[in-house]
Amino acid sequence: YGPDTLSRVFKKACTEALGEGQYNLHMLRHSHISLLVEMNIPIKAIMERVGHSDEKMILQIYSHVTENIQSSLLTKLNDLTF
Repeated sequence: YGPDTLSRVFKKACTEALGEGQYNLHMLRHSHISLLVEMNIPIKAIMERVGHSDEKMILQIYSHVTENIQSSLLTKLNDLTF
């Protein structure tokens, strides 16, 4: 399959599953990196995996606070004892 065919198939599958929206294959890359960040994988390992040479790219774009990270933070803070 060529990129155009894969893109069409991906958009169709997302639209059927999620409803109308703007879907593209780059979303898979973004989701993958976001999940790795969420799993606390070291930035250097993520950089090597996805071919980034500058950690600023990952830190600025992909390390947005996800619901799981926020939830984990709240749990850890609530579990603190003094």
